[in-house]
Amino acid sequence: MGKSTQGISGTGIAALAGGSLLLWSALKGRKWTEALRELISGEQPKSLDPDYPITSQATSTAVGTNASGWESAKASSYWSPQSRTASGAPMTPTTIASPYLPIGTKVEIEYKGKTATGTVQDFGPADWVMIADPTRFLDIAGPMMVQLSGKSSNLVNVKYRILQYGTGKIYRPGAAKTAELRKRWAT
Repeated sequence: MGKSTQGISGTGIAALAGGSLLLWSALKGRKWTEALRELISGEQPKSLDPDYPITSQATSTAVGTNASGWESAKASSYWSPQSRTASGAPMTPTTIASPYLPIGTKVEIEYKGKTATGTVQDFGPADWVMIADPTRFLDIAGPMMVQLSGKSSNLVNVKYRILQYGTGKIYRPGAAKTAELRKRWAT
């Protein structure tokens, strides 16, 4: 030990057990990731409220439109076929998640000349991912990622375009990125 815990008392208790970090938040209603982030950085984390508009300089510069109508974004993969999505439907090999696009949006994704089409059926990536990297706003099903990149678990820079803008719920309806995408793609 020997290290000072000044500034973290009342925030949480951290311990190593079997090589894993365990954290108990002393503040009710907080996510453990918030307390961990505060513990590590010494700063108060940003709100993880669903309407919190996650924006940064990186969003406007890293995500752009090219002449062919495609836009750039980072896409990660996730796969849990036994679970239900935010739409209530089971996850399929063509499920896409996004906090800024409405449920039911049909999206075509291109990576290194390969394309795949899917439908937004879930909300994601996770809040902590969006805070760490606002340009990563597409989560695609593992089988779709395999089709595009050859790996089921991956993080890649993709091009995407909306084939049909959905009418379902949006996880972050008040976010600047939601308004930007609605203006660009809703007809």
